[in-house]
Amino acid sequence: VGYCCNLKNKTMKIYENLNIEDIIGEIWADVLGFDGLYSVSNFGRIKSEKREIKCGKGFSLKPAKIMKQQIVKSNNNVRFESKHLSVGFCVDSLRKAYNVSQLVGMAFIGDKKQNECYSKKNKKWDDCMAVNLELKTISESTKDSYKKGVCDRNKKTLTHNHSPVYIFKRISDNKKFIGGVELRKEYGYDCQKGIKNSL
Repeated sequence: VGYCCNLKNKTMKIYENLNIEDIIGEIWADVLGFDGLYSVSNFGRIKSEKREIKCGKGFSLKPAKIMKQQIVKSNNNVRFESKHLSVGFCVDSLRKAYNVSQLVGMAFIGDKKQNECYSKKNKKWDDCMAVNLELKTISESTKDSYKKGVCDRNKKTLTHNHSPVYIFKRISDNKKFIGGVELRKEYGYDCQKGIKNSL
């Protein structure tokens, strides 16, 4: 799962396959909100559809192509190494990046609720095939990651809802709290400025 099956290079991952020809068993659907402009396949590939684009005072025909996907890494403040595949859509000269698994999920799994996510069954960050996605609550997906050894319970985190927060450590002998440089030396990452003397 996650590798191309009809190419000479058997180790090429599906998202690396930029050949415009369909992979055996590949099904395409419009990307929600980008009908006629971009399509997503059940294998996790993204296609820019053939269309006319404005060029100077006239128009030119832009051929269809499979889009290159980017690997996006999270910061160091989470309990596990977080990566995902991203692709950029450009409409009216405005470019925005989208999570590939989100696009596949919306097209082939269905809408998700606010507390849900498209969880990868095998927990492989680069496997965005529709058969590998399932709707789970964020809590269920996180618990599943712990069970499968993806999350590290011993790694401290400085984030809450993807935003940096203050972190403090109590020194029992003098009942003071340290932060900033001291925490960075101990845990190896930065935190927002500020030290509180009490909770």
